[in-house]
Amino acid sequence: FEVPFPESFTREVLSNDKLFIQLIPGVKQWKVLNQSGASQTARCTMSMSNLMNPSTYLVQVNKVSDSEIRFKRLSGDLNELEGSWTISSGSKPNSTLVTYKYTIDTGMKLVPKGIMEQELKKHLVETQSRVRTKVQEMYKKNTQIGMSQN
Repeated sequence: FEVPFPESFTREVLSNDKLFIQLIPGVKQWKVLNQSGASQTARCTMSMSNLMNPSTYLVQVNKVSDSEIRFKRLSGDLNELEGSWTISSGSKPNSTLVTYKYTIDTGMKLVPKGIMEQELKKHLVETQSRVRTKVQEMYKKNTQIGMSQN
């Protein structure tokens, strides 16, 4: 998905663990347990949909480069969770292309696959909206500060 703001602002939002709870729908708690350089281990409690009870798991987050962040479940309620955020120049000047990939296996066999896919699509649409909104807020805040300093 495309964010109509420069990469620097998008990068700052996506790499800020304090903002993470505001970006991903269903995150109830995000606590960094260990930070070492560009890598961190965190405990996350979230509910992917109304069909699931909240899941708590440990996740390893690695900032691979300025344009890529990878995450992977280490232990906890989910069978599998891994993915990445990648950013690059967008199709228009001062825009950013964000690629958000993830694989999840909740271990829930009782919910039909089609229903779970619909829930995950809603989750993705909401995530896109939240990322755009948060980047826009940061952009406006920083441009207002710049204007007030002149």
